[in-house]
Amino acid sequence: METPALNACTGWETAIRCHPGLQREVNEDAYIARPDLCLWAVADGMGGHARGDYASRSIVEALDALPATPEPDRAERVIAALQAAHHRIQEKSREIHEPVGSTVVAFVAMGGAAEALWVGDSRLYRLREGVLEQLSHDHSMVQEWIDQGMVRPEEAEQLPNANVITRAVGMDESLQIDRRRFEIASGDLFLLCSDGLTRELADEELAAMLSGSPSLESAADRLLEAVLARGAHDNVTLILLRCCDP
Repeated sequence: METPALNACTGWETAIRCHPGLQREVNEDAYIARPDLCLWAVADGMGGHARGDYASRSIVEALDALPATPEPDRAERVIAALQAAHHRIQEKSREIHEPVGSTVVAFVAMGGAAEALWVGDSRLYRLREGVLEQLSHDHSMVQEWIDQGMVRPEEAEQLPNANVITRAVGMDESLQIDRRRFEIASGDLFLLCSDGLTRELADEELAAMLSGSPSLESAADRLLEAVLARGAHDNVTLILLRCCDP
């Protein structure tokens, strides 16, 4: 019987930017880019809570310790790593008697398909043939209001509780991870990011910058420069992935 391939992620281009922003002294964002594991992820430590940097780093360390895994097991291994990080963060919270937590969004490639895994409001987008689609769904108070029809999406970022999330790694007794599987087409461009990007730039702006850039590196530069020009009120992390050979 043929052994399943452990590394099928050779057809990807990547560009990454991670910046503390212009208003924060500590960068509580963290990321992992492991094409050998077919895994990319962004974690955003909860601002205003103790040791947000510890929480995001715990997630990245747990993912970074994963072994190479056959395709059918990859997403389950990532979930197990996030659960381990959840317990580690909870231990820190009990130790210092303060809440500690982090959002996370992960992209797991599996040949001609991929799976998104996320907790909180760090996001995954896909740009396909010029159309930008958010593949993740925020776990936030504002998103709940949008889902209930109480506010329009264009009003959301102006609300006073726009930064309140309803789910995070380390936050509740048990960890609930949302997941979504989808097919990959040649030329698909994916964006993983913390909310430091999406609070400054609307989806229409993201689509325009991604579509109008000649390379992933130039697109990453344009996105970061636009955030900095608007004051970069939070840490900002973005990973761009383009599928060249699904």
